[in-house]
Amino acid sequence: MTLKAKGPSTVYSSEIKSSDPKVAPAFSKIPIVKLLEGQEIELVATARLGHGREHAKFCPALAIYRGDPELIATKESNVKEVVEKLSDFIVKKGSSLEIKDITKWNEAHENICEMNGVDVISSKEDFIFTVESWGQLSTKEIVMKAIDIFDSKLDEFEGLVKKLK
Repeated sequence: MTLKAKGPSTVYSSEIKSSDPKVAPAFSKIPIVKLLEGQEIELVATARLGHGREHAKFCPALAIYRGDPELIATKESNVKEVVEKLSDFIVKKGSSLEIKDITKWNEAHENICEMNGVDVISSKEDFIFTVESWGQLSTKEIVMKAIDIFDSKLDEFEGLVKKLK
């Protein structure tokens, strides 16, 4: 891959030229450098396919999980304050509190609950998985590939267990 540009201008990732038509920047509008009058840049780069187990720079996404939160209110809890501050996120049902939409729930909400005496317990059985793609692959592609890799590792494990018999 090569790049050659002269100032004054802003050089964008779309200006990188590749000898392989299948290889291109994931995003074309990323500014690389601002060149002033009389400045220029020339570079040669090598792109290579890698895997996340080799180095974190090859990971296509941020993937995290956490236990599904459960809100526990006691007699000492200031439920009224929590409901007022988080009315868009929780609802009071009888003596308990329920999260309206778990996809909008975050740690800041948990802090408000805990400051007002409402305990937030993370489930050890139910989990929330979040996958945020960097853009090279869609989240669906990332999850499906992860499942394929996990499935092949299970097959490999099964083969090793059978050899023990």
